[in-house]
Amino acid sequence: MIITNGQMVNHLNNIQMLSKVELPVRVVHAIKKNYRKLATEYADYDESLKELKAKYPVLKEDNPDLLELLKLEMEVDVYTIPESIFTSSDFNLTIEQFEMLEFMIETE
Repeated sequence: MIITNGQMVNHLNNIQMLSKVELPVRVVHAIKKNYRKLATEYADYDESLKELKAKYPVLKEDNPDLLELLKLEMEVDVYTIPESIFTSSDFNLTIEQFEMLEFMIETE
């Protein structure tokens, strides 16, 4: 799956927010695998971000270099789970929580 650095940061933040939600083992396993993969990619992003912060003591959200960094794309081998797990399991997710997982859900 091709994602941008900005999407990667959002996915990592969302995964951390989902850590307190009780989910089936299969979903938790997928979340952990994807978190590790994204965290590895994040290390490269973070290194570039630190360089920008050194270059610009006050790094604003609309800085062209920062915007370019956030738009850079990468290929990530996302571990997916079947969509059916959400209909066959007995657990409740809010729409917001489901949307947080959407990038790893394989439609059938």
